[in-house]
Amino acid sequence: MKPVAYGYVLFYTSAAAFRAEKLSGAAGIPGARLIPTPRHLSSDCGVALRFMLEPGKDESSRAAMEQLLHDKSVPYERIVAEQGEQTP
Repeated sequence: MKPVAYGYVLFYTSAAAFRAEKLSGAAGIPGARLIPTPRHLSSDCGVALRFMLEPGKDESSRAAMEQLLHDKSVPYERIVAEQGEQTP
């Protein structure tokens, strides 16, 4: 089993999080879905957008998300990356 890396987009408002989820789905960003914000990351709005980081392309996956949010004027606090659960 190997760990899966995820990016988390943290938001100031839940409205921005809902909009980002819709846009990322339409853009085909893998694994993008809203989750409760992990407490060790933030306690602001309570909702975060989790998306998969492609193996060996963490920075390009993160840059694609940043570009999407910037192009569509979706305000966000920050994007963080960390290892997730194990996969077979």
